[in-house]
Amino acid sequence: GQWVVEGGGRVMDSLLQPVLHKARAVKTDAEVGCLMEASRVSGAAHMDTWRACKPGLHEYSLEAAFTSSCMSAGLSHLGYPCIVGAGRNAAVLHYDTNRARVGEDDLVLIDAGAEFRYYTADITRTFPAGGRFRSAQRDVADAVLDAQMAALALVKPGAMFSDADTAARRVLLARLQDMGCVSSEASIDALMAAKIDRVFMPHGLGHFLGLDVHDVSGEGPVPRSTPLTPGHVLTVEPGLYFIDTLLARAAKDSTQAPLISWDTVESLKWVGGVRTEDNVVITQDGHFNMTMAAGVVKESLEIERVMQGEEGGCLDSMCEMDWGTDSS
Repeated sequence: GQWVVEGGGRVMDSLLQPVLHKARAVKTDAEVGCLMEASRVSGAAHMDTWRACKPGLHEYSLEAAFTSSCMSAGLSHLGYPCIVGAGRNAAVLHYDTNRARVGEDDLVLIDAGAEFRYYTADITRTFPAGGRFRSAQRDVADAVLDAQMAALALVKPGAMFSDADTAARRVLLARLQDMGCVSSEASIDALMAAKIDRVFMPHGLGHFLGLDVHDVSGEGPVPRSTPLTPGHVLTVEPGLYFIDTLLARAAKDSTQAPLISWDTVESLKWVGGVRTEDNVVITQDGHFNMTMAAGVVKESLEIERVMQGEEGGCLDSMCEMDWGTDSS
């Protein structure tokens, strides 16, 4: 838009928004501090919710537990509606109905984050409602964690985020082969060319994070053509899901259908899906994982220990940590 000012001059804002968006992509130390506090409180709330989970509760009860924990710590606003998906609902991306009852054998996927001074965390963990992962659930959870670790190894200044996305997808495909879900005779390159990865992980690896949960930059919420830069804050969130609509579409695709082991996939649909999401800030020599610094465990055995009442993490010392050091 434009405005006429005294003297006949015109003030135009067409250049302002893209400049502001580009500037917002690189966070100051003060902004990182706000995001770390949001991560600290949100991380504690996630683990409080695991401990509160009991089979038979409704998804909205877990949403309430998360919100209560955040409010008890002084953060009264969430950055976005809580996603609490139990069982098959974990395979519904951006599910926020949160009305179903949690079953004894369900995995529960919670994607939630609180705001501190308008800066939001965005953390996802998937945990077993009954306190222990079933064998198939553990396989899926471990596959997602392996994919995330492969991606995080490439999240550093000068790197392209798309390379980390590709690395995560290649690991997921290898783990799907291990589980017998896709053809072990096909190469990973062939599976990627057929877009089998998109059947099981239809979303991207992550996005910018800040004042908005999908924060802005000079090229939108995802760094596509711009190398990662110190001060960028991103989510890293691979997932593996058994989504009926995508599987049905793949079954009709002459290229994809022969590459998927349908009996195995059918036997795993009850798992629903798993996503593991961390928030990281790019440093001068790598990245600092704010979610891990907040003490939010993500290995399946560690999640089970928290649910059984064993304490862990470094919540109290987080604010004293130097985010210039690498942490995955």
